[in-house]
Amino acid sequence: MKRTFFFSLFFILNFLLLIHNSHSQPLGIWNSTSHLSFGEAVTTTELMRLTTGGNLGIGVAVPVNKLDVGGSVAIGASYSGTNTALANGLIVEGKVGIGTSSPDALYVMEITNSTIATQHALLMKMGPHTAFSAAIYISHLDGTGVTGNKYGVYSDANDNNSTYKVGLQGRGIGNSGNKRGVRGYATGTGSANYGIYGECDALATINYAGFFNGSVFTTGSYLPSDRKLKKNVEDYSGALADVMSLQVKSYEYLKEGKYAKMQLPKGRQLGLLAEDLEKTFPFLIKETIFDFSESDDVLLPRKLKDEMDFKAVNYTGLIPVLLKAIQEQQKLIEELQHEVEDLKTNK
Repeated sequence: MKRTFFFSLFFILNFLLLIHNSHSQPLGIWNSTSHLSFGEAVTTTELMRLTTGGNLGIGVAVPVNKLDVGGSVAIGASYSGTNTALANGLIVEGKVGIGTSSPDALYVMEITNSTIATQHALLMKMGPHTAFSAAIYISHLDGTGVTGNKYGVYSDANDNNSTYKVGLQGRGIGNSGNKRGVRGYATGTGSANYGIYGECDALATINYAGFFNGSVFTTGSYLPSDRKLKKNVEDYSGALADVMSLQVKSYEYLKEGKYAKMQLPKGRQLGLLAEDLEKTFPFLIKETIFDFSESDDVLLPRKLKDEMDFKAVNYTGLIPVLLKAIQEQQKLIEELQHEVEDLKTNK
């Protein structure tokens, strides 16, 4: 097979452009002394530059990276040459993998086997704005005939070795206005709306669908009490005697040292000691753990565990006991009233 090659040798000032080929080397372009420029021939405007260090700049006079682009970029067979990216923006038609060569979603960032104390796959920061702004704004678009669950954000912290696994953490920080660490809002027609829905599998030693380290305010609350949810239903008696066995105490919560982190109520309190209540109503006591080492700053490395176990009281469960005690007491009062009336009548 006959091969034809065109060789050109240009001498422009101190620059030498060589184009050559051999049986052992591919066709190449070299610039022996300085960078190699590509541009428009008539006006000699430079459009692309390749430095002697191997940095390529498109629309950049002095590229400092292996690839510097001074403008918009489109990647993909359908996007390139068809779709216009935003100014200094990037549009990608296919999947993007950072830290992985096999992304299983449109955009995947992966960090594996990291020994760095604090490491984040994604960290976004945004400066102050005078109007509504969000460092991350995610929206799940509606579609006709679409079924299944929709998640604006689906977060999973899955690890069997680390001390803490937090699927989602939010913080509201500032010296003015209202702060919300996490805000939930649900609207729309349908079967039900839940602003925040918490669920917890009862597989660990301590299980709570919600744990609030601080005061909780609610405009209404409900507990399941439908008969169809219950079995072994029996009448309860002896409530008055049970109530009389309880010892109401006046006390103050510990606020010094690490106990300050529990944010226990301030001032004088009235209530029961869990150890006393447990003797009569053990089912109203729950073993609980508080972790003093838990940090509210997601950017800080976690400390060693410093946990304290203690007993918590279900005061709501005492309401039926008090109701029954009042009923029993009222019955005694009525019986005494009848006895008094009989004494008056027979006098």
